[in-house]
Amino acid sequence: MNDEIYFPVARAEAAFFAYRLLVAGSRRARPADPAITTLFHEQCLILTLSGRGIVDAGRTRSVVTAGDVAWIDTARPYAHHCHGESDIWHYLWISIDGTGIADLHGWLGFREAPVIACGEAAELADQMREILRLARMPDRHVLGTLNVAVAHVLSVIARSRLTLAEKTLSRGDQAMEALVAQVRRDIAADWSVPRMALSAGVSCSQLHRRFLKTFDQSPARWLRQERINLARRYLLSGFEKISTIASRCGYDDPFHFSRDFRVLTGLSPTDYRKSQADGASADRGSSAET
Repeated sequence: MNDEIYFPVARAEAAFFAYRLLVAGSRRARPADPAITTLFHEQCLILTLSGRGIVDAGRTRSVVTAGDVAWIDTARPYAHHCHGESDIWHYLWISIDGTGIADLHGWLGFREAPVIACGEAAELADQMREILRLARMPDRHVLGTLNVAVAHVLSVIARSRLTLAEKTLSRGDQAMEALVAQVRRDIAADWSVPRMALSAGVSCSQLHRRFLKTFDQSPARWLRQERINLARRYLLSGFEKISTIASRCGYDDPFHFSRDFRVLTGLSPTDYRKSQADGASADRGSSAET
């Protein structure tokens, strides 16, 4: 495996822009390398440059080749790895968040069909390489340029997918996407399965069936996963109290939050934050020694 991974310098000014680059990289994966499966609360775009890979998202498995783009919501179960019959799978990738990105992912139909053959793959590759270059720069003035570059990437992908998305999204799909977007916009609200069903205009049993079909899990489990994935990001991005993070993620009771967090991650929120901080310190120490 040959990886390049770049984390842009976090700055408060990033909040002024519509889009935010979280991490970007280039990877040359081989068949023996383990699949990538880590759950986050962000959108990941993958452009295949050469070779073949396999992308699993929900119940859909796709084989990707040069010029294919995969758009994955990493808050949902997924996996991607090099195809067993390919010597190498070389791809560029970026993880992003920002205004309307999750909604765009759903509206363009990437939840049902996460891979497209991009008709503008060369232009997309140039833009993603530029994003990798900018991500290595500590200058705060690159934030605006990064925002424009991410917007350009999204526009290229949207142009390649828009016609198909408009044909394939059914009315039921649109109702589900609207519900998911509503919950994510206001994750701290007092959501329950009956309230979600009411917002989607369906019965609780219909909502349950649609979630099993779309997400391969129940509405209650999906909601808990969404909240804990978001909590993981908050734990890593600052020093807020655990009770504050619990409230921001929709938990009135910090004990209930800690219990759910431990069930899904195997660690308490405090231990999770400490383990990640210790890992980062070890990485910095290793870099200093070399």
